[in-house]
Amino acid sequence: MCEELRCYLMRRMAKHVRLLGNYTSKLAPVQQKRLDKLIRPSNRRTVEWACDAKVTFQVTRGTKTVAVDISKLTMCAWGGCN
Repeated sequence: MCEELRCYLMRRMAKHVRLLGNYTSKLAPVQQKRLDKLIRPSNRRTVEWACDAKVTFQVTRGTKTVAVDISKLTMCAWGGCN
């Protein structure tokens, strides 16, 4: 049984070497797929500077807008911040 397991693992490693031989990305395909899945939802947001200090940003997604203050690490509904 150990010999069968060893052979299985060797075949699997050889297959991975063949598949990744011409792969040029810095991430493996599985990690790239996970990263793309996490990035997709963030693409629907737009970020704009809200004031001259460049620490307050207006983040919009669809019809919802919030203000984000980087210096205070706070977020609130647009127009409701002090």
